[in-house]
Amino acid sequence: MVKFNIRKLAELEKFLKEFPNIKEIQNLKKRIKSEKKKTRIISKIAKVVTPKNGNMKRSSNMKKYHRYIRRIRDVYFPEMKYRDIQKQFKKRREEGTSSIGEAVWQNPSP
Repeated sequence: MVKFNIRKLAELEKFLKEFPNIKEIQNLKKRIKSEKKKTRIISKIAKVVTPKNGNMKRSSNMKKYHRYIRRIRDVYFPEMKYRDIQKQFKKRREEGTSSIGEAVWQNPSP
């Protein structure tokens, strides 16, 4: 689907008024009019849908993070404490090294 700018469509509509009123021009005018209508509807819908607020974004990111850490603990290191895995993850992020192998971080599923 091609996105159209309403201003550009309006300019095209004005530009087409200079041409003779033949069948192709009439069809093009109808197409531009329908595209303007669709674009307005889409922009109204986009305004109605509210983006996630900051708390929702943080919440979803933290859920992903905790699922990831929990998955690593459950699959590879059930004897290790959750907090120790978190520390290793932080160390890997900051320093690039950790006692847990790189393959585990890349794919926590067995």
